[in-house]
Amino acid sequence: MRLYVVRDDEGNRVLHGCWRATGRKLRIAAEYDDDYVTSGAYRDVVLAGRFVAFVFEATDVSCKAACPPDYDATRVQVTVRDVKRRRSRFTLSDAAPRSLRLSSAGVAAWLAPVTGGAELRAIDAGGLGRLVDTGAIDAASLTLRGVRLDWLNAVTPKRADLTPF
Repeated sequence: MRLYVVRDDEGNRVLHGCWRATGRKLRIAAEYDDDYVTSGAYRDVVLAGRFVAFVFEATDVSCKAACPPDYDATRVQVTVRDVKRRRSRFTLSDAAPRSLRLSSAGVAAWLAPVTGGAELRAIDAGGLGRLVDTGAIDAASLTLRGVRLDWLNAVTPKRADLTPF
């Protein structure tokens, strides 16, 4: 598996993946900005085996003053793509910078900031963005090997077994 970035006609970054065994190419994510009301960008790209995970943040401020009271102009999405099989799974969830982890089993985990700490969330066969734990989770302690997720909540070591993509 190989990832590479090219620029489109407007100068935006486009992330591509190539499954080296077959040479099949796949467009993974593309940034955009209309210089007016909408924009989107990807970040925290992680590669593991045939899987790639990333966070995509899209903003739409087109409603201006007529927005409903609960309108959020920014939407954050965590995506896992299987480049070999050309399948994707995603969930709407905030993700703390550099907290996204991915295993070669296609399992992803990340920290979503909340008041008073963080939520540990995961994408696996058991759910999209499912809640694993909450509290004072140390991002540096977050490790994902295969389907086993380990972390520290405050000073307490914790573990969860997830299911493959």
